[in-house]
Amino acid sequence: MFSERLCFFDDLDGLYFEVEGQLDVSVDRDGNVISDGENITMLEKHWHYMKDDEYCNRFQIDTIQETEENGESKVEEEPTSYTFTDVDDPEYQFDYNEGDESAIHYEVDRVEEIESIPGAAPHERRLEESVLTYLGEEEVNGYQTYVVQSVDEDMETTHWYDQDTYYEVQSETVISRDDKNNVETISIITVLDFEKKS
Repeated sequence: MFSERLCFFDDLDGLYFEVEGQLDVSVDRDGNVISDGENITMLEKHWHYMKDDEYCNRFQIDTIQETEENGESKVEEEPTSYTFTDVDDPEYQFDYNEGDESAIHYEVDRVEEIESIPGAAPHERRLEESVLTYLGEEEVNGYQTYVVQSVDEDMETTHWYDQDTYYEVQSETVISRDDKNNVETISIITVLDFEKKS
C-alpha cells in the first residue's frame, strides 16, 4: 500500500490541496508543561507545480490559537501568511504576512536540485524505519480509505489513504514524552480537497 502511495507522485506536473490542521499542545518550546494547554488550528492551501522544468510552490496559511487561562477561553487569529516562488528566478521565494508593507525576498536553501514535485520522501522513510500495521477501511471526510498505523520510537501515526488514488487524506500523530510529566502532543491533519495534474 505504501508502494502505491509513492506512485502517486510519479510523473506529477502539479498538485493542489487544502488541509485543516489541529494541534493540541501540552508543552512549550522549552519543554515546560502548559497547565491549560493550547489548541492551534491551521487552514492551509498548497500549490506545487513545475514551470520550465523548475519546481515552484505557493502556500497560504491562516492560523487560529485558542488558549485557556483561569477558566477563560482566549482566541487569537494571526494574519494570513503567504509564501510563494519567484517565478522569474525559482531559486528565490517571497514571504508575506497580511498587513505588512512589504514581502521578504530570499534565496531558498536547497540541499539538492528538485526535479519533480516532492512528497514521496516521508513515505519512503516510513517504509524503511517504522513498524507498519494495517487497521482496515474507514470513510473519512467523504473519502473511502485504507487505514495504516506507523510507529517510530515515541511517535505513533495513523494514516488514512484514499482508496482510488492512495493519497493521504488524513493523519493523526501522537508524540509522547517519557518523562516525569508524561505529556503528549496530538496533531490531526485533514485534507479538505486535492487535485493532481499529470
